[in-house]
Amino acid sequence: MKKFLLALPLLFGQYVYAGGYITINEKPHYIDTLECKVVGPGAIYTSIYIPDIPAYTYILKLDMHNPYNKIETFLANDSIPGTELVTHACERMTYEGHKAYCGINGDFFNVTDHHEFPLGAPRGGSIKDGEIQREPRDAWWGFATIDVNNVPVFDHMEFEGKVDAGDAGTYKFQHVNIPRADCSACDLTFYNRFAGEKTRQDENFSEMFGVERTEVYLSLKSGEKWRVNKPVKCIVGKRIENRGSNPIAADEYVLSGTSEQSRAFLRNLKEGQEITINMGIRCVNFGTYPEIEQMIGGNTALMYDGVLTERNTTENYNAVPYPRTAVGASKDKRWVYLLVADGKTSASIGLTTTEVCDILKHWGAVDAIGLDGGGSSEIIVNNKVANRPADGKERPVGNGWLVVDLSQESQDITRLRFSDYKFELPKYGIIKPKIMGYNQYDRLLTDNLEDVTFSCSPNLGHIDEAGNFVVSGDAVSGTLTAHYGKLEVSQTVYVKEVKDFSIRLDSVLLDSKIHYPIEVETTLEGNKVLIDHNALDWRVEDENICKVNKGVLTAVANGSSMVTGSMNDYQGTLKVNVEIPSASSLPAISFTDPSLKLTSNLKGISMSGTSTLNIAYKYSSTRTPYFTLAKKMNLYSLPKALKIVFNPHELPLNKIVLDLVPNNLSHSVVKEFSDFKVNEDNVIYLSLADLVDDPTDMAIWPLKFNSIKVTLNASGHTVGAEYAFELKEFSLIYEEQGDGIVPNRIGDNEISLLTDVDGTYLSFSMDKELPVSYEIYSVSGMAVKMKKLGRLQTGKIRLDDSGVNKGIYLLKVYKGAEVSVFKFMKY
Repeated sequence: MKKFLLALPLLFGQYVYAGGYITINEKPHYIDTLECKVVGPGAIYTSIYIPDIPAYTYILKLDMHNPYNKIETFLANDSIPGTELVTHACERMTYEGHKAYCGINGDFFNVTDHHEFPLGAPRGGSIKDGEIQREPRDAWWGFATIDVNNVPVFDHMEFEGKVDAGDAGTYKFQHVNIPRADCSACDLTFYNRFAGEKTRQDENFSEMFGVERTEVYLSLKSGEKWRVNKPVKCIVGKRIENRGSNPIAADEYVLSGTSEQSRAFLRNLKEGQEITINMGIRCVNFGTYPEIEQMIGGNTALMYDGVLTERNTTENYNAVPYPRTAVGASKDKRWVYLLVADGKTSASIGLTTTEVCDILKHWGAVDAIGLDGGGSSEIIVNNKVANRPADGKERPVGNGWLVVDLSQESQDITRLRFSDYKFELPKYGIIKPKIMGYNQYDRLLTDNLEDVTFSCSPNLGHIDEAGNFVVSGDAVSGTLTAHYGKLEVSQTVYVKEVKDFSIRLDSVLLDSKIHYPIEVETTLEGNKVLIDHNALDWRVEDENICKVNKGVLTAVANGSSMVTGSMNDYQGTLKVNVEIPSASSLPAISFTDPSLKLTSNLKGISMSGTSTLNIAYKYSSTRTPYFTLAKKMNLYSLPKALKIVFNPHELPLNKIVLDLVPNNLSHSVVKEFSDFKVNEDNVIYLSLADLVDDPTDMAIWPLKFNSIKVTLNASGHTVGAEYAFELKEFSLIYEEQGDGIVPNRIGDNEISLLTDVDGTYLSFSMDKELPVSYEIYSVSGMAVKMKKLGRLQTGKIRLDDSGVNKGIYLLKVYKGAEVSVFKFMKY
């Protein structure tokens, strides 16, 4: 029989910590450094917690001298109107030789309350690769920019565009992609592909909406590209006289005039004529004209050369604790810092901008710009949201900065690093260190490298049979070394004195397969640290129920027993409950159980049956009809999944909703299922991995069941007709099985996933031919299969899942620069 020894990394989490002090508001503040690691070429990520503020803060330190490191602006979906998730922008802007893997939100953007349009547009300015998406519209805003030499330039800035048509004269303009009528030079607007596919109306001044205008199309002269503060030569194309809203192709540019003077100027331009356009941007405080490559706007410049600006204290928005996003730069301009702070919770109230500046100064910054904060504040690290957004989830934003890895593709691991940058552990502390693997460019290939072995200084401790490092020696410090093939990396371990211990759980539920290393904890300067379970002496009250061997608990027979652990003056107890299933699957509930309750807003509904549960009713008009089967109960033992089989017959189903409560949560976890077939059996298979964040955490047991709710479509009913719902099976699965869980077809019009009797297929129907590949991942995130399909446009291809075990998997499909993610079942 296969045994399962729970993995220490999943049980332990990040127990290793390091502390220090930082000066904020001229006072020392203790900080916990939670993470500090290299995440890409020239990119170091650190997360800290400052308990006496309190605030969680996240910093990306970027080496602008690293040739593979680039900061790049993203505009939401490359369009002035609308918003986009930063994680989606990372996916969209990743392609071969250009991996966008980190990022932050940028500018404030138009929302309904601003009464300024278009919605989603950055309120300050936005530039990508020298091409203006929106001009820096007002010197009141602060701007973070990177110039053509990869040098950060932070200041308040102002814009002036100029068209030089030679003998036809010159004309100035103030706006790019968003026309306005509130200035003396607002009668000429420049448009490019970022405007939103067409020239725009002035949505902010109704008297200008739909007025007659002259629009002249331009193209870049061969060999030219858009640059800031440099003349760019263009060729005049067609002219249109109408009310605007004319289409713009990706390689077209438009000058749009609304006054008689600007229209007369444009009418003097001849098709084929060469003209020059200068996009002029001046730094207000420095008086310089940098050649800007990347720009995002923000609230204000917070700090120049280490001196804080007055707007840190004169503006209420900056002076109160709040979720923050900011960027900083070092004095030598080599380093750029991206900072995000969580806020609006008791655990992290946020930061004032003065506190932001003090943290950035501690890291080495002397210049800083404050960006949009609140629910928009987010930092993406290795394509995942690293902070805790105030909305509880990632918010789509108008623009931001991405960190791009420009290195070549290479999957060869040539460098190792410990995931924890510093080890401070108590005597008898135990950990399974995580090792990160990098290629020669410092691209992170895996954050948990497998097949690593460890060794340590003899007087420091030992490596146990499971590969865990145990502080069992008498040394106050020593070296821990990781080995992977011919590669190795070492790190110093510092041993600290502790006295208090506790058993993490007060009770634990076991079956015959689990070998549970009893979790004993201590507290080291406010942080929970696990103690080697083998360091305690263990006594079992009833060895007919369970046994302990070297601190590892196993079940013998059904029942309960107390287990006591002791070391020196400490003694703790653990209640052990054993429930061993008699089969690989068992009914979750008896259909004849009188405590199973049926509730509904349908009149005359009834349930009956023994081996199957039949629910029937005659329909009369009911708003949002539903019925619920409810019984609050603990599900038996440690199921790996729940399986439900039902036939809805002609019932117009909307959703089936499962309400379950893991033991370590005070609230329900609700799972919804839809897209069912009528007049045939449907199967729902809910894996434990889809229900809880960590299936190996023994604190989740027992799993509690509350209810199954079935919601119906009123429009699909016929008044007076009789309907039936047949629940054939509701069982607990104790072995991983391959029964269906998801609809037979998922996806969109361009790419979809189909399940057939002979396997799973990818179906393509795209507008153009694109390179396509896919990757199969386990639910824990491990890559198990990768395949390139070449260039495709249409067709149906069977998924190669050979060598993949039965179970649930995630499928990432790459089509060009876009990524689609599906869940599928291997039968």
